Amino acid sequence: MRHVQGIRLIATALIVLVGAAACGDTGTAGPGAQWSTASPTPSPTPAFDQAATAKLVRAAAIAPRGMKALGLSSAPTEESTKDYGFAAGCGGVRADGFGQHSSYYRKWSQTSWYVAQTVRGYSRFTGAQVVEQIREAVAACPRSKDDGTLRVVLKPVKLPAYPGAEARYGWCEKRTGPSDYIICIAALGRGNVATKVEVVRYSQKATTAGLIAAAAVAAERLADTVPA
Repeated sequence: MRHVQGIRLIATALIVLVGAAACGDTGTAGPGAQWSTASPTPSPTPAFDQAATAKLVRAAAIAPRGMKALGLSSAPTEESTKDYGFAAGCGGVRADGFGQHSSYYRKWSQTSWYVAQTVRGYSRFTGAQVVEQIREAVAACPRSKDDGTLRVVLKPVKLPAYPGAEARYGWCEKRTGPSDYIICIAALGRGNVATKVEVVRYSQKATTAGLIAAAAVAAERLADTVPA
């Protein structure tokens, strides 16, 4: 009887060992084996090409004579690569405080009105993310006073679905201070580029119409120059 029980125990042990081998796990590390629980190394983030991005944002800006349809046929009155950032609400946007970016600015002006554009390329954010940050900043601070000028958000501007823009947001503000005026602003995003267009004209209706037209030109430039 003991002999039979011994045979049964040996058979059971063999079955367990064979099953473990079939699963690829013997429960112990063999000679030279190494066990690791480390997570796979993430792919490195591509290096930010400052020169290429600077070239891209300049190409994405409205062409020097691009405001001719709005009656601004002259060349820009201001151009700069200065890092202006995106002022919105009571300050800037989060994206301007992280990573690297390149910026380009143009402004067209004549008596009683102007159009200004800032284009920015980012290393860590998409243009759509920056547009959303601008929307959040404006909603969080609809009223502020700075350097004697009172700023009050009036209402959003319903922008059409421009083919070149992956994200869009527009609004108007009343500025009261040394000079009183209405300014309407549009933010557009595509790829890793965001652009802000500002328009000031003689009335809110005219300013809103000018913004929609100027933003259409800006969106077309994004579509022509910025990969989605």
